[in-house]
Amino acid sequence: MEEFNSLAFTSFIAFLGALDGGSFISKATNSKELREKVTDEICTSRTEECRILLGEFQKLNLPMSKKTMEKMIEVLSSGCTLEEYCELAKDLRGRLVDELSLRKLFFIEPNKVNFLDINLFGEKVSSAFPSTIYDIEEAGKCIAFERWTSAVFHLSRIAEIATVTIGERVGYQSKKPGFGEVLSYMDAQLEKARRDRNNAKPEFVGSIQPLSAITAQMHVVNNAWRQRVAHLDSKYTEQEAIRIWWATKGLMEEIASQSITEKI
Repeated sequence: MEEFNSLAFTSFIAFLGALDGGSFISKATNSKELREKVTDEICTSRTEECRILLGEFQKLNLPMSKKTMEKMIEVLSSGCTLEEYCELAKDLRGRLVDELSLRKLFFIEPNKVNFLDINLFGEKVSSAFPSTIYDIEEAGKCIAFERWTSAVFHLSRIAEIATVTIGERVGYQSKKPGFGEVLSYMDAQLEKARRDRNNAKPEFVGSIQPLSAITAQMHVVNNAWRQRVAHLDSKYTEQEAIRIWWATKGLMEEIASQSITEKI
C-alpha cells in the first residue's frame, strides 16, 4: 500500500491532456515557432513538477513512465524546443495511460482519512501501552479501508492488553484473565468497598472513584463487542465497528490517564 500525491498527479495529468488536445501549442502557427526554445521560466517550473512526479511514479511502480519522465527532466534542464517538449509530454501521457490501466487505485473518504494518522489513541496511551501501537494503527487502517470486522479484531487485541494490565492492578488471580471475568470481579469488589471499607481488598480501598471510572468504560466496551467477537462467524457493520473503536479508545484513555502502564 502506497500513498501518493494525488493533487500533483492529477494536475500534471490535466496538463498532459491539454497538450494532447493541442491547446498548449495552439499559438504556434508555423514550424518556426515550434522550433523555438522553451523559455527558462517554463523549463524551471516544469522541471520542478517533473521531479515531484518522478517520486510518485516510483511509488506506483511505473517504470516506463519513470524512464520517460527522467528523459523529460534531462531535456528541460539542457534546453529544448517547444515541439520536442510537446512530443515528450505526449509520449509520457501514453505511457501513463498504459501503465495505469494495469493498476487499481483506491481512494479513502475524507471523513476516514484521519484514521491513517499515528497516535490515534493519543500520546499517553502509546506511552503507557507501547505493545498496542501496532494494533491501534492497524485498526485505524481497517476502518479507513472499510474492513469493519478486521478492525474489531485488532481492537479486541487492544482490550485484551488492557484486561491483563487492570487484572494485575486490582489483584485478580488468573493465568489468562478474560475481559468479562475481570469486569465482574471489579464490580463485586467495588461494591464491597463501598459497603465495608474495613474489610475491602487493599487494591480498592482509596481507589473507588478512579477504578469506578475504569469499570464504567469497561462496561461500554463489553456491551459494544465482547460477547460477539469470540464467535468466528461474527461480522461487523460500519456502525458497530465505529462504536467499538470509540469505546475501546475511551477505555484506554481512562486507564492511561490514571498513570497505569503495562508490564513489558
